[in-house]
Amino acid sequence: MKIAAVTAPPPIQRVTRGGAASVGTTKNKLKGTSSSAGSTPPTAKKMVKKMKKKRVVTKQSTATANNNKNNNHDPTIDTSPTATITEATDKMPSIFHIPEEQKYDRYAAALAVTEGLRRIRDAEIERQLSHDASRRRGEEAAATATKKKINANVVKKNAESEFLLQSTKAVEALGLTVSQFNEIGREVLADSVLKERVSEQAYLYRMASTINLERVPLLQDPTSKKLLQSPKHKRYRVQMFARSITEIEELRSDQMEALRRSLQVERFPPGFDLSDPNVQPLLHPEVRAVCEKFPVKAEEIVKRYGLESEEFNRMLEETKGNPIFRWRVQKYVEKAEQERRKGKEA
Repeated sequence: MKIAAVTAPPPIQRVTRGGAASVGTTKNKLKGTSSSAGSTPPTAKKMVKKMKKKRVVTKQSTATANNNKNNNHDPTIDTSPTATITEATDKMPSIFHIPEEQKYDRYAAALAVTEGLRRIRDAEIERQLSHDASRRRGEEAAATATKKKINANVVKKNAESEFLLQSTKAVEALGLTVSQFNEIGREVLADSVLKERVSEQAYLYRMASTINLERVPLLQDPTSKKLLQSPKHKRYRVQMFARSITEIEELRSDQMEALRRSLQVERFPPGFDLSDPNVQPLLHPEVRAVCEKFPVKAEEIVKRYGLESEEFNRMLEETKGNPIFRWRVQKYVEKAEQERRKGKEA
């Protein structure tokens, strides 16, 4: 008796569109092989185990082929667990599961949309009214009050018309008519429990729309980039730097004068620097508090002129090492001082 008489089973073919027939052929071949395996000696146990493993795999493949049969042999249908999880994740969660309650689900979706449109309407009214108020400055009080009332009514009427138009489109897009929407609304208001459920479902729709909101990429604007690098813009930044320096120096001189009066001295000794960390511990607590507040007030002045602290410090360092830049800044500083003196005299 030779071990070579045992014929190994052929490899299992891949299940294709006609997968059931292919698997069946493989199974028949395995049945024919099992009769030969019955006459194997005990030393051929390993070969029998391999054949049994092949038979188990064949049964699993047959079950997969039967599932494909139930799906009308459509190879595009994915029956994997991952696909099932993805479908469950993509589905919008709903509080209303009964078919009779589907109208409340639609109403909640419409309610979520109209709530967003209502916020847009209110923001537009506020923006228009604030714009008109700033434009009417300097006019007579009586005429302004009358015109303000008329303009407010016009703005509210236009915003309300736009809100009704967009709300109607949204409600109809969700498969409801305006009359159905109003009827369901009255029904919901009459039932406190139903009202709470609808509110929760509308909240879910709003959250889902916020989470799934597409991120808009930043647009490259070469015009703005060129504008920031233009000589005109740089000159404007230098002017703001000069004005901030002028105001900071004025703040410093005012604080030093107030400090001199409070200490009742004619002048401070030469080389006396209140900002020196070695000097501050020796100062009176009130004087130290004034010195500690000065950097904060100086930073507020810098930001008021549209500059950042880093940009201000960089320009300040450039005035020390660049004589041309220092001359330009000094020219703008003198001009800013003249403007401030004229403003005080007026």
